[in-house]
Amino acid sequence: MPFIKTTAGRTLLGVAYLISANALSGLFAVLLDYPSLWGKSTGIFGEYAIPLPFTWALAHWISMLPFTLVMLGMPLWEKRSVIRIRWLLLAGILVSLFFEIDLPYGRLEHNPFLLFLTVDFVLVLLLSFLFYTSVKVQLAGLVTLVTLILGIIFQEPLVRFSSLQGPLLSELEVEISHKEKLVRYHFNVIPALTPGESPYPDKICAAAEKLFDEVTSANPAPADYTEIVLFWARPKNAKPGTTYPAGSAGQDHQRHWICDLNYPSDN
Repeated sequence: MPFIKTTAGRTLLGVAYLISANALSGLFAVLLDYPSLWGKSTGIFGEYAIPLPFTWALAHWISMLPFTLVMLGMPLWEKRSVIRIRWLLLAGILVSLFFEIDLPYGRLEHNPFLLFLTVDFVLVLLLSFLFYTSVKVQLAGLVTLVTLILGIIFQEPLVRFSSLQGPLLSELEVEISHKEKLVRYHFNVIPALTPGESPYPDKICAAAEKLFDEVTSANPAPADYTEIVLFWARPKNAKPGTTYPAGSAGQDHQRHWICDLNYPSDN
């Protein structure tokens, strides 16, 4: 009997899955700037990689437990069953990414539960290729995983600041594109807005200018980089977490503040 089908082999596979799932969740949470349960800017890896009480990782057990059972049983399955589970895992990956990525704008929702699910689906799918596949396919899966991790590590940096500027601006994300020599400041506008109306435009523009000055003073961009502010807003009737473009702002060549609020017109 092959070692992988023995009790010791299956146990080793299950343990390897548990360790990898936690470590990858912590790694991606840090690299993709997922939020801290306690609003901290440090210790994110531990909050997503160590499934103990009072951490986001505790919720990971919801998916890790059933997937651990899958990994323990998969070495004993027939080829047809393994192929079927691969298709289900691929479908799970697509569904998780559909809900985690704001497709029109390519922004992550930063939902910890979807992060855990996506990591589990991808990891179990890759581990499934240990069975009924050639060595070439197994190597291709390993290369895919390494490429994915390296791609995330070397992506354009994204910095997040939360709870800024009181009742008008709830959050700021700074996106730095070295290829375009461009810095985009994404400002979320609150409260939820009635479509077609523009409440507090002067106050919002003033708050954005003040925040822009504070951020650029503390973290100045290179002299040859262009800086632009993009506003995002949530109409009153939109589902929670949904935001739409709401205008832009920035400084002209004379460093005058130009602010153009353009609120969503649809529900």
